[in-house]
Amino acid sequence: MSELSAAPPPPPATSRLRSPTRLGLAALLALTTLAHSRLPAADPAEAPNPLDACEVYPLGVGREWTFQSGPAELHERVTKHELIGEELCARVETTLNNRIVSYEHIAVRDDGVYRVAIAGKPIEPPLRFIMLPARAGDTWKVDSQIVGQSVRGEFKTDVQTVKIGGEEVSALVVDGRNFRAGDNEIAFKYFFVPQVGKAKQIVETNGQTVTLELRALPNPAAAKRRTARSE
Repeated sequence: MSELSAAPPPPPATSRLRSPTRLGLAALLALTTLAHSRLPAADPAEAPNPLDACEVYPLGVGREWTFQSGPAELHERVTKHELIGEELCARVETTLNNRIVSYEHIAVRDDGVYRVAIAGKPIEPPLRFIMLPARAGDTWKVDSQIVGQSVRGEFKTDVQTVKIGGEEVSALVVDGRNFRAGDNEIAFKYFFVPQVGKAKQIVETNGQTVTLELRALPNPAAAKRRTARSE
């Protein structure tokens, strides 16, 4: 089982991720006729869909997370995989009191996990919020537009031990500071647990802080073994 690395390893010779598809080859060909299609030449069974295979943020259809935010309970669920333009994305819906309150589309590429659209509105260019391979010590800048509004800032990563649902686990921490969305200053902090996905999220804006935290890990016994290497 892969583990988060607390220190950047040498750059990999090849990417671990491969081009998307678990859809049938014929179905994808019907959706795009471009010569530079992302379809692999190999049998789809031999080329894992990166949305399913992304260990730090697994986005297989049906994957669900239940978060607590103060007195409110929110659910995030991958309802389907669909093409946004030419890219296969996971549609992640957020529900509160059995009502869909928001949704977004997320893609996994060789170099990271990207937010491609929010509420059906494209992010141009897509905003990378996880760098792959996942490890501590990476930094990168983002500069995107959402419905004509600029979103700029910088992310950095770390590996920390956090307590989720009473269990201590190692998590990839993605810290976004000095962000501006239009005239607003925003700070993000995400905690991703391998094979679980987003376990905690903290957003600060306009003097307010909103925290989402998983009520429990899907498999605490297994998650406890997902610790970062100390090298």
